Parts: sequence; C-alpha cells; structure tokens
Amino acid sequence: MDRFANGVNEDGKPKQPVTYKIGSGWKPGLLLSIADVNGDGNPDILGTDSEGKLMAYIHTGTFVREPGQGQRTFADPVSVGPGWNGMDLIT
Repeated sequence: MDRFANGVNEDGKPKQPVTYKIGSGWKPGLLLSIADVNGDGNPDILGTDSEGKLMAYIHTGTFVREPGQGQRTFADPVSVGPGWNGMDLIT
C-alpha cells in the first residue's frame, strides 16, 4: 500500500506531487502539526482554532483524490482541549 497522494512509479518512487485541497480557513499564527494521533499509521492534523482549542483532524484511512473532495480525507475535527492560545509550538 503506498502512502503517497499520487501513488508511485514502477520504480517505487513517488509520482510528481499534485495539490489536493483538504480544508480552508487556516489563519496565520494558528498552530498546525501533522502527527499520527490515533496510531493507525496515517497522518492526522492537529491545529488550534481562534479560541485556543487544540483540534484533531483524524485521517479517514483513504486519500480522497477527486477534485474538490480532498477534505474528505479527514474526519470532522474533534476538540482535544482548551488553553493552547499561549503556545507557539506543537510537537
């Protein structure tokens, strides 16, 4: 199973990247990080909202490649906890 959004060539190297929109409304200054939050081997997104809540966008297990549907790659965000507005890094 390949983990590249565009698949791999015959030699196993990633095909040329293509941009897939997975969301909108990300604001400069808000924290974002990519991590495997639930341990399933897929990249999840962690980010803060404008109120300082840490939100997790869990990968559905499938890269949705249809134009305009990339956001379906991730489930609806789940609040992890408040109080992140004073932080400047998620690791």
